[in-house]
Amino acid sequence: MRIEKLPRITTTLRDREHPYLTGAWTPQHEEVTAHELPVLAGAVPADLDGVYLRNTENQIHEPLGRYHPFDGDAMIHALDFRRGQISYRNRFVRTRCLAAEQEAGGSLWGGLMDPPGTSLRPGFGAHGSLKDSSSTDITMHAGVAVSTFYQCGEVYRLDPETLDTLGVASWTPPDGVSAHPKVDPNTGELMFFNYSKQAPYMHYGVVDRTGRLTTYVPVPLPGPRLPQSHGTSPPPQETDQRMTSAVVDDHPTPTRRPAGRGFTSPTRGVCLVSLAGPVAANYTILIAVRKIESLGVGFEGFLWSDQQEN
Repeated sequence: MRIEKLPRITTTLRDREHPYLTGAWTPQHEEVTAHELPVLAGAVPADLDGVYLRNTENQIHEPLGRYHPFDGDAMIHALDFRRGQISYRNRFVRTRCLAAEQEAGGSLWGGLMDPPGTSLRPGFGAHGSLKDSSSTDITMHAGVAVSTFYQCGEVYRLDPETLDTLGVASWTPPDGVSAHPKVDPNTGELMFFNYSKQAPYMHYGVVDRTGRLTTYVPVPLPGPRLPQSHGTSPPPQETDQRMTSAVVDDHPTPTRRPAGRGFTSPTRGVCLVSLAGPVAANYTILIAVRKIESLGVGFEGFLWSDQQEN
């Protein structure tokens, strides 16, 4: 096994007995590439050819206030399977916020559990005062890995084999994109939604297989909401409306891409599906709006649209 190490990223994090900064939650700051990992038992199938991607969150600087594990900066881990061999690498997603805090030498934004006014600079996304860490989800689209943040941040593109950050996707709308976008394996189109504190409070969009935004429509709501995810299905063939089912997947499962090298790994994905009808770009979109009650989680209601693309 041969290991290459990148220059260590600058960190100001102090040792502390925080439950989410110690033990299995200890932040990883080293970025390495390990070639030809030893196989401890059995053998890697010679025809297994692709990349398994996994995202994590790693706090780099001392928090300004309280720390929540969702506050950490995004790091992508990759296992590359090729000709019976496995290599590993990990890289931070080089977001604008990571670069700003590296330049400042410390944290600039408060976290999810901090009160308003904690951040030293204006924040991003639906929350309005958080760092856009792009740390919630990683998937594949248009030949690149796509990293997103659950509070509707910018969409970051990465090379799925080198994990180099390629920059912000040009199609990212002003209100950002929520995590867990879905890709149609038949058409290569990516479907997403976002939400904000300004009317109409939600939008739905479609990006084609070349990375071009083809659909972006409002989904009016009576007020701000925090939706978690959405599910999609092919348009019904027999009727315009029908009930569909949902699958909850809390574990990353490698899935071969329809063409070329690579695997996709939806992480922490939860699909919530309800009454469906045909919508823009000939898809059925189903959005369950979650409302947090004092005694648990309930549902405010279900949304669906019948707008059809010309």
